[in-house]
Amino acid sequence: MLGYISIKELTITENKYIFDVELPSDQYINVDNITTVAIEFDTENWDTARFNVDSQQMQIVNNPPGYDVSVLSSTLNNIVLVGKKNVLETVTAADIVVTIDLSEKNIETGQYTYPVKISLPNKGLVWAVGDYSVIIQVME
Repeated sequence: MLGYISIKELTITENKYIFDVELPSDQYINVDNITTVAIEFDTENWDTARFNVDSQQMQIVNNPPGYDVSVLSSTLNNIVLVGKKNVLETVTAADIVVTIDLSEKNIETGQYTYPVKISLPNKGLVWAVGDYSVIIQVME
């Protein structure tokens, strides 16, 4: 394995990755003496678009028992999407799902800025770039 490419960092201009070749142990020999591998995505038919998503498209999942969680952010602004031009041209804000997964952190009563996941389940070859969060209210 060479490494990982985070799709939320893959953009039209940030599309090249260089990985060092590291053998798993001394039992292996690098017969071609290749020390690095470059991966570059062809972005010729890619585009970028920005969307705002309102709270009706935000889903709270894995809500712990005994807690009532509500989203205080009315809108998640400036979601940057990247992908194939022909697919991106068909995307509307209604295609974007914002998921607030409460299983990832221990929560207590209060207000929090909480990270979200952006997905487009009915669109292929389009993804959100960057990190996003909303404000939630947790009550017992």
